[in-house]
Amino acid sequence: MKWKKFTLTTTTEAVDLISYTLDELGIEGIEIEDNIPLTEKETKGMFIDILPELPPDDGTARVSFYLDEDEDTEEKLKAQFTGYRQRKMCLAKSDFMKDFSMFLTQVMKRA
Repeated sequence: MKWKKFTLTTTTEAVDLISYTLDELGIEGIEIEDNIPLTEKETKGMFIDILPELPPDDGTARVSFYLDEDEDTEEKLKAQFTGYRQRKMCLAKSDFMKDFSMFLTQVMKRA
């Protein structure tokens, strides 16, 4: 199976909302890249000897998700986003939803 990767650049504060929104759209298994250092508790739970050196946290994050290349990506995203927006009209006016809507429009143009 081949996958298409889609990446949304956002703020670290919006990652949870984006994750939730993608899950509501039926897109599971996201990847989050940011420069937030791990806590001591998180570090103890990892099986590594040397932690990677991260640049300073600049407040940005990249959220990526993957869709099956064989699916009709444009139609899937349109249908899911339209249904989601109808259920969550209060979010449609927020800056996040405007940014997310523009992102999905760009994704659909590439598909």
